[in-house]
Amino acid sequence: MCSSDLWNVCGAAGIWLLLSAPALWMWFGDPTTTLRTHRISTFGNGVTLDALRLFFTNYAKQFDWSYLATTGDPIPGATWRYLAGFGAFYWWVVPLAALGLCFLPRIVPALWARRFIWLWLLVYPIGGALTNEAVPNAPRTLAGAPVFCILAAVAIAGILDALARALPRANLRGVLEPVFVAGTLASTVLFARYYFVDFVHVYPNAWNSGTRALFAVIRAEAPHYARACYSLYPSFYALHTYARYYLNGVTLPMEENPNDPICYAPGTLLVTDTTVPIVRPGFHRIALVRDVDGLPFAIVAGRT
Repeated sequence: MCSSDLWNVCGAAGIWLLLSAPALWMWFGDPTTTLRTHRISTFGNGVTLDALRLFFTNYAKQFDWSYLATTGDPIPGATWRYLAGFGAFYWWVVPLAALGLCFLPRIVPALWARRFIWLWLLVYPIGGALTNEAVPNAPRTLAGAPVFCILAAVAIAGILDALARALPRANLRGVLEPVFVAGTLASTVLFARYYFVDFVHVYPNAWNSGTRALFAVIRAEAPHYARACYSLYPSFYALHTYARYYLNGVTLPMEENPNDPICYAPGTLLVTDTTVPIVRPGFHRIALVRDVDGLPFAIVAGRT
């Protein structure tokens, strides 16, 4: 019979499998996803010395102080999710998480739980190490976020308990707890201000500013046209993702190959990037869409 500790581990693994089922289904069952996985896989061409070297290099980079606490991803302009000047965590989370490893045996007495936390910490970089693209990569190592936070919480509990034992008559908990709360609130406000106020002007097109205005034009013109052809992708996600949101209820067919013969025919809306505009006889400009800073974002032309 399984011990209670083993049942806990089995239950946690079962919950993980249940939550991961949609992603696993797409990963192994969708041909497009499978091909991309092979293309970016560290071991896509076999287990070689170069591939192993790349794996361990990428694994170690997920623990860089600069990535974790100060600058985030090394190429923020290309992978817009990462914010220059901010790490994957608030800077104070990282030293607290390291300290939490020291307090772990005292605060978490169950051996199975400590082993699980250690395993979690050691496994989290694998999502970035198994890919040959730019690292570190926070979305692929998102599993590390909870364990760092757990370890930081363990450290806070350990610090408060140690101070209570060392200075039993001093009400240090009443002093330190507000400090921890204030630090968390201050960090959250600073991050939110940068993300929602400054960042949109640093990488406006990556933020998709202009996308809403673009689809507003398409929605307004949709009744007069039979199709919309696109040579512009609003961001790093599929065009249909945006259309489902911004064109909800609009039954205008989409064509993502602007060179298709149908995209030359009357009744066509032509949506192009301003950096590589498409000019065709018979099409007239309907709108020049601008981003949040007033810079050109897209051109909408039509042939009725």
